[in-house]
Amino acid sequence: MGYFQENVCDCCLCPLQCAIKQFEGENITFFYGITNLTLIGISVEDFIVSGINSSNGLPSCAPVSQILAFQPDNPKPQSDLVKPIQKSVKGECACIEDPITNKFKVGDIVTISTLGPVQVTAVGEGIVVTNDDSGDQFIFSTCSGVSIVIFNSSDTTTNQAAIKQDIKSNWDKESRIFNQANTQSKTQSLHSKNGIVLFY
Repeated sequence: MGYFQENVCDCCLCPLQCAIKQFEGENITFFYGITNLTLIGISVEDFIVSGINSSNGLPSCAPVSQILAFQPDNPKPQSDLVKPIQKSVKGECACIEDPITNKFKVGDIVTISTLGPVQVTAVGEGIVVTNDDSGDQFIFSTCSGVSIVIFNSSDTTTNQAAIKQDIKSNWDKESRIFNQANTQSKTQSLHSKNGIVLFY
């Protein structure tokens, strides 16, 4: 991760880029709030992830700084994805990343923004690794979540099932509202420059 200067690049972006780098050459779905982007044969360098857009076949890129979470096609061992948590005393890491990362505990059921419910399997510097009920792996940036709901792992199995169902119902409702409002084609939100599609 390089020299740790306790700024947003060290505690938020470097851990996320390091995690993404473990999947270079593979296919990944990236989540930006309620929207997502699937890239084929990804690469990541200088905090930019690149690949072929699965929806239109065009070479595309997106900034790591805007990624809420990503879902790889082929999960990796969580030990390859997280760096040890570092306690910061200054800079953005102390006031942004540290407090929210420390809220997560292995075993907790969480939703982050519109994604979830998932169960936390590992927590590292700026990164939370989770799995859903199907075994799919989701890696979150703790700095990018707009809203976070954490249900403690001590909840009973019955309560956890009820919580998951309630969250899923709310998510399905929000998705329908978004899809109805979003009448424009996805391609209208893209800007092409020199053959590269930029997402924003």
